[in-house]
Amino acid sequence: MAYSKQLRSEHKGKHSADKDVIRESNYLVPKYPPYMSEAAKSIISKLCRPRPGQRLGNTKNGIKDVRNHRWFGSMNWHKLRVGQLDAPTVRLIRKGPCYINFDRFPVDQTKAEEEFSGWDREF
Repeated sequence: MAYSKQLRSEHKGKHSADKDVIRESNYLVPKYPPYMSEAAKSIISKLCRPRPGQRLGNTKNGIKDVRNHRWFGSMNWHKLRVGQLDAPTVRLIRKGPCYINFDRFPVDQTKAEEEFSGWDREF
């Protein structure tokens, strides 16, 4: 997700549709990718409000607002609580030592270059 660095004050006198895009004065406004669902955009924007008292989960109803948001519409909270939900993806875990499930790479034998920029003189 990218952020627009334009501030509302920069939009004064511009087309009124432009002003509707910038919602919070003096704050970065997220630009969501086109494939992101409206529910995802909604929960992200509500969790990332600039004022903590306006953020989802930090209002009168607390965590209930988060749980009842449409992004979690298909979530079975009871099954989650009792550990009965299936994982969305399951990876095959091979038997053997714990490191067997990781990719192997050749050992890097190259010597690191010396760094003499002086950034650490004050330490």
